[in-house]
Amino acid sequence: MLKESAQKICALTGAVLLAGDPSQEMRSFTNDTRAIKQGSTFVCFVGEKRDGNDFTISAIEAGAKGVVMCREARSSELMCAKSNGAVLLRAKDDNPFVFLQTLARAYRKREGWLTVGVTGSVGKTTTRQMLKATLSARYKTFSNEGNFNSVIGVPLTILNAPEGQEVFVCEMGMDHAGEIDTISSVALPNLGCITNIGTAHIGILGSQENIARAKAEMVHWISPATSTCSSAVALSAAAHLTPVLFLDGNDDYLTFIAQTFAQKEGVSVELLTTNNQGLSASTNSCLQPYARLQSIVLTQNGTTRFTYLSHEGIAVEVACPLLGEHMPLDALFALAIAEYVGCEPHEAAKQIEGMRATSLRAEMKTLPGGARFIDDSYNANPASMMSALNLLESLPSFGNKIAVLGEMGELGDKAKELHEQIGAYAGSKHFSTCIFVGGENARSMYEAAKKEAVKKEDSKNEAVAKEDSKKEVGVRKTTATEILFVANAEDARQALSSILESEQDIVLVKGSRFMALDAIAKEMNATC
Repeated sequence: MLKESAQKICALTGAVLLAGDPSQEMRSFTNDTRAIKQGSTFVCFVGEKRDGNDFTISAIEAGAKGVVMCREARSSELMCAKSNGAVLLRAKDDNPFVFLQTLARAYRKREGWLTVGVTGSVGKTTTRQMLKATLSARYKTFSNEGNFNSVIGVPLTILNAPEGQEVFVCEMGMDHAGEIDTISSVALPNLGCITNIGTAHIGILGSQENIARAKAEMVHWISPATSTCSSAVALSAAAHLTPVLFLDGNDDYLTFIAQTFAQKEGVSVELLTTNNQGLSASTNSCLQPYARLQSIVLTQNGTTRFTYLSHEGIAVEVACPLLGEHMPLDALFALAIAEYVGCEPHEAAKQIEGMRATSLRAEMKTLPGGARFIDDSYNANPASMMSALNLLESLPSFGNKIAVLGEMGELGDKAKELHEQIGAYAGSKHFSTCIFVGGENARSMYEAAKKEAVKKEDSKNEAVAKEDSKKEVGVRKTTATEILFVANAEDARQALSSILESEQDIVLVKGSRFMALDAIAKEMNATC
């Protein structure tokens, strides 16, 4: 954790001391008054609805010993700081973003952690969590948590890092082009991975190529590890490392990123593949996978088993406890990068086997009546929607399978088309009910699902019976899929309550955060 005098922080950032003792220590940085504790430093941001500067006095009264403002201080604020022994700073150019980023960059350089950058359209949070787990097999590792993957969250994570850390796993999120460039300029990654290039944020960025360009902004900042890390163990591992970007060998934008960005910056590319698949057709054939997965099995409870074939040819059996067919690829990134920095593959695999689901991300819960409830309401995009529907389809059940799907955000002029695709995909599944939640985009899913359900109706009974007898995944109901459209989470909860019949039922809830579908689990008292 950064602990510096107000005077030193002013020197590092160009901020101006408005009130208080210049030798006053500043630490525990936050932009949230609810997170203030004794001795914290509150950084004021001006939002659409609230001006953080207006909370200066309440922050000091809550225990803050430092406040960084982005406007002129009022006399009442100056008096409050003086009477409470706090310092007031004014950020250079009244820009709290640059203040935090400049300070965090300086601290990152001073600490010299080995830093791994993680981004991608789908799977970056799970990959980041898995990397934190695998790297912890050998190193003291920390990462940004929750939604601290932004231009504000990453600097705050760095400034508040636990003492004595060796490795920083930095998840990098974005809404607009340029944001990953900013985050990377602060985190200064030594290694990086891009999990995939999907359609999340396509409404803002316009095309998948533009999404690839935005994700690849990290590459410019990937550089060799420094010699300032306090840990001899981390230093010994970092000494042989060259800047590397890990990519999915089957991603359509692999070659574009490798040739347009990595080669230009002198960053090596290591490829990862699953199930002995060949590399992307556009990939340079001379590139061989650094590591791969094989023998991937989706179990009857929705988890996966697979074999990790390491760079040294070691075969490691892994049982991943997290739900979903997409988990093996996330695990592959985590295992390969851990191996690259010197972690023993079997030890790294044990770390993954000890993980549990993050709240609202494919989290298996139980309703009071015994029915299973998959809470995947944290966020959604087309790729993650399809993966969640595949998960629901794969789970064995002698009861109803019910998909509750909310709208997906940030899809722009492609929103109608992509929602229709997801609706049709859901309608093609042999679920008892699909409930679509929201406005016009949800209606697009609903209409597409109805059309697809009609197409499959004539041949469904015979096809389902044959398929289930082969897979031995339980006898699904062979009645027609019921397709419903509702306006909000409460209407979905009411519809769901009337549909549930037994403890054998399985419910999937999936949608973007603005849909607030997590309220369904809360109202229905779903528990882990």
